[in-house]
This record gives sequence, structure tokens and C-alpha cells, in this order.
Amino acid sequence: WDLKPVGRQRLEGKDSDWEDNVLKELLIAGALLERSASVEERGQEERGILELAFPLLVGRQHPQGHPLYPLMGNYFSVQGGGGQFPKTVSGPTNRAVASLLRERAGLPEQAVEALLDRSVETAVQTLTKLQGCQLWNHAPELEEIELSKEQLAMVGKGSTGPPVSLEGVTLTAAQRELCTKGFDESQLRMLKAQIRDKRSDMHEIIDRAVALHIDKAGVSEQ
Repeated sequence: WDLKPVGRQRLEGKDSDWEDNVLKELLIAGALLERSASVEERGQEERGILELAFPLLVGRQHPQGHPLYPLMGNYFSVQGGGGQFPKTVSGPTNRAVASLLRERAGLPEQAVEALLDRSVETAVQTLTKLQGCQLWNHAPELEEIELSKEQLAMVGKGSTGPPVSLEGVTLTAAQRELCTKGFDESQLRMLKAQIRDKRSDMHEIIDRAVALHIDKAGVSEQ
């Protein structure tokens, strides 16, 4: 429940920020949604169409011993899990995304320049203001769900991203050990239950997007 993730500075909306993979996903999805919505403005060289984005927001898992374990905390309210997003641009990430979409998706310079000016807060709000799934919003009596063999194999595995740097970080021995591990079995089972609990919401959004696509294309359901 730290204000800062272990070994990594939080985004501050500055040129000194690290490139952030989650922010990249939000920026890419937001840009493609906007370009896909204005078909008449798309250039002949543009590639990539995104008509639906349904973010799955995952909070921090409560550790063993916490009264809410193995549930997760609210991403937007817990310290270090969201809250206030910078109202300024995180330069390194925005530039990386702008370069990718210019080269791979053929975005025109006007759209690229707008992307370079998009703040962290705007990137988050663009994707979450209309729809999304908050996995901690469920019935308190939700029961854990059994894991498949493949899912059981994920127990205890840490992130597949860059290794966490613990240099200069003050932690207890138990906290330091947890930093190298992934979810335990109960946490994974509860996460699976939380996702399954929201399945009908996801299908509703997908069905609505498909119907809208059919309507736009002028094709009857028959």
C-alpha cells in the first residue's frame, strides 16, 4: 500500500518519467477509437480500426492477513493504486506511442501532434469515462473459483516484464520476498471469480458495439 511502486517512480507527467506500458495501451486505444469514429477523415494510408475498448481495471490485491484478503482494493481510491492522475504530459511514453502510430498505423501529423499533447489524466479518462469494468465491484459474498491446470501453473509467478529493482528501497524481509512473487492461489481464484462475475456486463457492451457496427454498415441482421 505504498505511495510509490517498489523500485519505480510513479508517473508525474514530466520528461523525467519512465515509459509506462499501461499508459501506452490507453493512448493507443484512445487514438485508434477516435480515428475509427471519424471514417470520413481517415487518410488512405491509415491502418488499424478499433471500435470497442472495454478496460478491465484491476486493483491491488490485499495481502494475507488483511481482513479483505483475497479480494482486491479500489484502483481509484487506495494509496498508490490510482487516485489523482497527472494533468500534464508524460513525454517519453507519449513520444513512443506517437512514433509507433505514425509508422505502423499511418496516423496523419495532425493526429500525432494531438497525441503528443495528451495528458496522463486525459488518457485515462478517455478510456474510462464511458465504460469499463471495476473488478472490485461485486457482491461481498463472491466465492473463489477453481483454477485450470494452466492457471494453477501461474501461481507464484512474478511479472514477465523487466525485473523489479529493489536497490535503495527500504522493505521488511517479508515485503522484499513478496516483490519477487506473483499472486498466490487464493488471489488468482478470486480474480477469476471477479472477472466471471462481470461477464454479462462485458457481453452487453460487445453486443451493443456489434449492433452499432451493423447499423453503420447498413447491413440487416438477416
